[in-house]
Amino acid sequence: MYSGQYSGIFYSFLRVSFFFILPNIFFSVILFRPLHSFLSNESEYDLIVEKRIKDLTALTVMMFFLTALFYSLTNLLFMRFSYETVFTLSTVVRVLNRNCVLGTIFTYFVIDSFSIYLKEKLYISKGIILSPQKNSIMLKLVLAFTGVSLSPLLEIYYLVSPYLDSIDGSILMQISVISTMLVIMIIFSTIIITSGIKRPMNIILRSFKAAQNGDYSHIPVISDDESGVIAENYNRMLSGLKEREFIRDTFGKFVTKEVASEILKGSDILQTGLKKKITVMFTDIENYTTITEDMQPEQVVEMLNEYFTGMVSIIRKHKGVVNKFIGDAVMAFFNAPADDDDHADNAVKAALEMNEYVKTHRFLNGTKELRTRIGINTDQIVVGSIGSKDRLEYTVIGDGVNVSSRLEGLNKQFGTCIMAGENTFAELKEIYGLEQITETKLKGKDKFTRVYGIKTS
Repeated sequence: MYSGQYSGIFYSFLRVSFFFILPNIFFSVILFRPLHSFLSNESEYDLIVEKRIKDLTALTVMMFFLTALFYSLTNLLFMRFSYETVFTLSTVVRVLNRNCVLGTIFTYFVIDSFSIYLKEKLYISKGIILSPQKNSIMLKLVLAFTGVSLSPLLEIYYLVSPYLDSIDGSILMQISVISTMLVIMIIFSTIIITSGIKRPMNIILRSFKAAQNGDYSHIPVISDDESGVIAENYNRMLSGLKEREFIRDTFGKFVTKEVASEILKGSDILQTGLKKKITVMFTDIENYTTITEDMQPEQVVEMLNEYFTGMVSIIRKHKGVVNKFIGDAVMAFFNAPADDDDHADNAVKAALEMNEYVKTHRFLNGTKELRTRIGINTDQIVVGSIGSKDRLEYTVIGDGVNVSSRLEGLNKQFGTCIMAGENTFAELKEIYGLEQITETKLKGKDKFTRVYGIKTS
């Protein structure tokens, strides 16, 4: 008796080992090989590793289900040929439910938890951030409730089904009604609970999309659990974002949005002095004093605001930073704080567009015609935040800045509208119509400087 029992257990163990455990181990080795090589520093992070991490849960569940199905069919075939009297439809469903359904659901949640742990460790150790797969939390919860609730009920039914004929009809009816009501309650509870969990998440997701479009409206806190805590902290974050956006927009009117963004990021670039190749631009309105001497103050302000609006827009379009307004003059520079390999070209492009703008535009309701003189120079210049402890200005200083100002004034002498120094000309990838005008000794310079310009048409 015992020998037959032990032999049955032994053969069952062999079936489980050869038809379920060993296939799972074999396919798991293949599945985890790229990931193991990366974590062991034997290979680089590539598309294969990334895809394997993202698809780890789905592939593992699929592997488990197929091996469980293979094992179940093998087991059923063994039962069919060994115990014909117990091989029924209920037996088939019971085996498939126990091995495939319950096992697969359990495996899904185990591997999903492991995947979350793995992604966290990858970020901490390797700095890798993976995009979400956008799986539904509703589906996860439905699977969990189904596996925990309905599958055990099916197991109980299969255990008592051989004895149903011996149970009194009224009792059997009561069991049927209670079982049906229990299944309905489980399904209804699943829907209610998952909806209660998913609804706060959907509100936050909709707010994310709105925030991307500049809408920082707060969201309602509708839950008393972790979702409510997340919503409350999310509202605090929105308030911070709204404040930062307001500061950036408002502060950007005074120091440019590029500098404001660097300040809000806490960038060290603005705090420490840096010597860097910069292209500096100075502009000035020709005959400004004569033009404004008979104008009312409010008319002067209106005209200058209109003029500066056009100039600033063009400078920013070409990656320049407007540093300051000096009366009717504009000082701007290119290649700081953000790097720009084409800073000289962009400065000349901006100058050409600015010149075209004033030639084709009439200011102060079409009553004033303005002309602009522009000087451009490229040099190694100190850039950084300069001033007192109470008031700082992000600006550029150095001889190269003075040269740019001298070149702007030189336009008047040679009848040009744009004047560029030899350093700028040497940096250009295109000529843009510039030609050498003269070779002169600028104020404060010992050596002669070749000057390039575009003559006024």
